[in-house]
Amino acid sequence: MKPNFPLDNLIMKACPSIIFRVKHELLCQPPDTEEMVDIQSKILLDPLVKKIIDSQTDNGWLGPRFHGYDSLESGIRILVEKGVSFKHPALIHAMNALDRDTDRIAKDLGSFAQYFDENRLGGARMIQAWLLSIGGHCDHPLVLEQVDVALEGMKSIIDIKTFSDATEFHRNKLIFKPGLKWPGIYHLRILAYTRAWRSAENINMVAEAITKLAQFSPMPYALVRNRSQLIAPAAFAMLDLNPFLPNLDSPGWMMWFHRTELLARMGVAHRIDLISRQITYLQEILTQNGYNFTIPLDHVYFKHWGAYTGLMLEPNWRNFTSRINDFTFRSHLILNHFYTHKDQ
Repeated sequence: MKPNFPLDNLIMKACPSIIFRVKHELLCQPPDTEEMVDIQSKILLDPLVKKIIDSQTDNGWLGPRFHGYDSLESGIRILVEKGVSFKHPALIHAMNALDRDTDRIAKDLGSFAQYFDENRLGGARMIQAWLLSIGGHCDHPLVLEQVDVALEGMKSIIDIKTFSDATEFHRNKLIFKPGLKWPGIYHLRILAYTRAWRSAENINMVAEAITKLAQFSPMPYALVRNRSQLIAPAAFAMLDLNPFLPNLDSPGWMMWFHRTELLARMGVAHRIDLISRQITYLQEILTQNGYNFTIPLDHVYFKHWGAYTGLMLEPNWRNFTSRINDFTFRSHLILNHFYTHKDQ
């Protein structure tokens, strides 16, 4: 049974983005009540939200590129994470650009995109599909297509016994063996924000795949070979799914929060002992500190929003309370998804 975690401190002391998301995602309040609309208006005053919206060009793009920092991808991430309504014109125009400008997106990512897309490894099309899904378009044909690609990636590692069985050396560089569809962070992202794939069979398969990744951890960084070219996969937060949490530094915690939220959203975290133990440790941290996460973390990975980094919803961390609000919210978000799926 899901514990009744107190959320009063966040509702009273946190920024509008956290308050809105606590009320909507954790307390299940509809977003269109007078109170929630008022909170929305305050979210739009957030300096980063204003900066992103003001940067939007007539064609709907947020930033000059698709991937990375100052990009359409990071702009959409920021607006969605900050709690901006899907009905806001900025997100509507960004979603239209995302749906329309497939050729520009592929060109922006270059050979990586073409090779990974052609070989169903999770390239530009999966990034594009994930962004559509977090923007509320989970039934888009591209999203459904790339969910299948993500499931293929998970299934490809089920029968692998050790990480060494998946890799080999090429010119002194560790690479994945040809034909292997090793999953990256975007596989987790698209599965976390979609539901159509969640049959009992698929849930069990994905849980088994994640269990393998946790058992193989920590894993060395491996590249993908395309003839003479070595391509870096989207391995952010995917090299160690079983860290020793008491020893994590700030970058390690950032990656842990990012990855573990996705696993909890996917509905598989409670099925994997190595992941469940980590979440149990998180719960112990909260219960020992008045249901607040008070470990003093601080790193640019939290503050600088890009394709991979960025989790800070408070406008700044000039005081320690703001930091506590951000980490506490992420912690409760993970616990909420973990117990909701566990109780189903």
